[in-house]
Amino acid sequence: MTDAKSRTLAAVESGASLDPAPQTIAGRYEVLGLLGVGGMGAVYRVRDKELDEIIALKMLRRELADSPGIVERFRREVKLARKVTHVNVARTFDLGEHEGERFLTMELVEGESLSALLARERRLSLSRLVDLALPICAGLAAAHAQGIVHRDLKPDNVLIAKDGRVVLTDFGIARAAGAEGSQRTALPIGTPAYMAPEQVEASPHVDARADLYALGAMFFELLTGQLPWQGDSVYAVAAMRLVQPPPDPRTLRPDLPDAVAQLILRCMARRPEDRPSSAEEVASRLTSVTLPASPESIAPPRRAVPGQVRTEPGQKTVAVLPFRNAGPAEDEYLSDGLTDDLIDALSMTPGLRVRPRGVVMRYKGTVSDPREIGRELDVQVVVEGTVRTAGDSLRVNARVLSVADGFQLWARRFDGTRSEVLRMGDDTSRAIAEALTVERPTRAPLTDPVAVDLYLRGRHEFFKFWTEATERAIDLLRQAHERAPEDPLIMSGYALALARRVSVVRDDGDRHELARKTVAKALALAPQMGEPYAALASIQTHDGDMLGAARSLRKALQLSPQLADAQDQTARMLSETSAAVDAILRARQAMQLEPRLVHLRYVMARVHGLLGEWDEVERIFRIPPADLDDANLYWMTRGRLASWTRKKEKAEAILRELDAAPPFSFQMMVRAVCGVILKEEMPGAARAFLEDRARDTTATTRTRAFFCQLNAELLGYVHDHEAALVAVEEACACGLYDLLWLDRCPLLDEIRDTDRFYEARRQVEARSNAVVTALLGASAPTVTPASSDST
Repeated sequence: MTDAKSRTLAAVESGASLDPAPQTIAGRYEVLGLLGVGGMGAVYRVRDKELDEIIALKMLRRELADSPGIVERFRREVKLARKVTHVNVARTFDLGEHEGERFLTMELVEGESLSALLARERRLSLSRLVDLALPICAGLAAAHAQGIVHRDLKPDNVLIAKDGRVVLTDFGIARAAGAEGSQRTALPIGTPAYMAPEQVEASPHVDARADLYALGAMFFELLTGQLPWQGDSVYAVAAMRLVQPPPDPRTLRPDLPDAVAQLILRCMARRPEDRPSSAEEVASRLTSVTLPASPESIAPPRRAVPGQVRTEPGQKTVAVLPFRNAGPAEDEYLSDGLTDDLIDALSMTPGLRVRPRGVVMRYKGTVSDPREIGRELDVQVVVEGTVRTAGDSLRVNARVLSVADGFQLWARRFDGTRSEVLRMGDDTSRAIAEALTVERPTRAPLTDPVAVDLYLRGRHEFFKFWTEATERAIDLLRQAHERAPEDPLIMSGYALALARRVSVVRDDGDRHELARKTVAKALALAPQMGEPYAALASIQTHDGDMLGAARSLRKALQLSPQLADAQDQTARMLSETSAAVDAILRARQAMQLEPRLVHLRYVMARVHGLLGEWDEVERIFRIPPADLDDANLYWMTRGRLASWTRKKEKAEAILRELDAAPPFSFQMMVRAVCGVILKEEMPGAARAFLEDRARDTTATTRTRAFFCQLNAELLGYVHDHEAALVAVEEACACGLYDLLWLDRCPLLDEIRDTDRFYEARRQVEARSNAVVTALLGASAPTVTPASSDST
């Protein structure tokens, strides 16, 4: 690390003001923003101070610059690349050095990359492909005529200017055709997804036909929406083309004309001599294709895998590190609120992929090199800063740092009052988007300073999750809502808090009606936000309308994919269906978004237990409860799952640990469950308690169904088959859709062969499948029923 970078890091760690001056490269080029990051290095938008022009600058990766002879080779090749003067080729200007690192300067083309276009449209029509392919071929032909081979042709390196001009970029890493000897390197140059086989093998005989291979791979991706070669690693992707024939694009796009499919397959031929002779030939064959008369359909959106972080082509990856609170401890809510707001705002910005809150919050309170954190999180850019208060005054320092080479893309100090923290966050997110050369959607600002502070305090309490905190959150958000009754952000937060209380607490009619009305207002005011739909799902769950709740959650996640509350509810709902794997993945994703969703650990423990994965169950229970509210779920789930194993030593261990544990609400119930396990009998008082709770008409149907299930389990444990069947039927009458439990709970094994059980299962299966379909938009998966020895 250079001295300058060390001083900057020290300033950030101490909470001092950051230097807002633009980073300057080689004393000449002011860094204005990040254009992209690829296999060869990071590309920046810079101002040439000497000529007062805006150009592009690419810093070469250190491992490339350090390769033997590569600097001299690039110097010769820049000279060659400058000979290519064509309207469809971006000019390469110069090769320079900055603090031991090499860079290239190039013409800046204002527009978007072909990869960004593909990310937005998923796949292109054939006519659109031809419109783009012809100028690409023209640019390649001009380069090849000068003896220049691109060697890294891919959608990221094709730009569509604002005036419609199609431009090839990155010819600065090209190579003169036939160059050998001192110009050779053992390092394959290019991007694995598009590299020709001879590039994978680092052959010295790489000519223009390697670019035609990449052209075919690009055409395949643009027309199908998928890369031709896919694997678990870049090495597997690169090696596949050496041992397998190229895939036929018609398997993914059956409507593709044979002539186009054959052209793509020829371009991607294993042997260079089997490919077209030139880029001109490719263009000629494309112009001879008869295009469809009607517009072609756009590919449907890809179904996201729960828990998977997908980075679309052309996206920039960003991590907003927890802003440090440099003021009193009680002002922690301000730094947390600013961090959350930046993550939310940038997550909704097209072209950015932002790491979720749960991933970055583990770095809270640590003093580490932000670039090292960025590498651990596998992002291109990190955002960091401090929040300092003095009375009502507030100062926010923030900066954006490139992980690849440590350049400061942007830095600024904001001064204001506490009530302006969200305005500062809005200004910061907009400036960050500009530094990353993307456009952030505008948001209506909160104007009432008191409402802003109340909202931030309320959200801080909301994510503590226990009942008392929910009540405090409701009170704070109610006050904020009264001051700003038309603000969609505040109303949505208030609706979520009210809905949570209704869904978990036995409530009177007035509170329930207030929650309903607030959710309805939030939906009318902010139909574009996911929060009101998540709140509606809580109300519908409380009312036993599981299908309606499933549809609302799906809508919430379509609008706000990183909404933790919606992911939480979805995980819990799926955990009671046949979609067990989806439930676990969703739970993990929700906890990444919001690590305070600790109750999801016990949702996962229950699913793992039903699947017979007891090592995973034990791993979860090795983490002690975080607080008293967490303790209720921890001990209740642990005691319940102990009965499924029929191992008395587990119940004995629980009772010993309870003697040393702080008191919690469900302690007597957990002790009663352990007593049933040890004595193998169901006391009359325990049976009466469970039956009373199961038949309590003032409770929600979800609560009643739970106590029916618990009653059925304990009755099954003591082999009271008739009473266990009645409990299952009563759970079914309460709207039970928990097919996973019905099929896999080992304590129900002895009653599964009865006609009454079969009839109950038929009803539950229909409900479960309907819920899965409403949530995931797909047919319900199946889980094979467990046998009694699954434990």
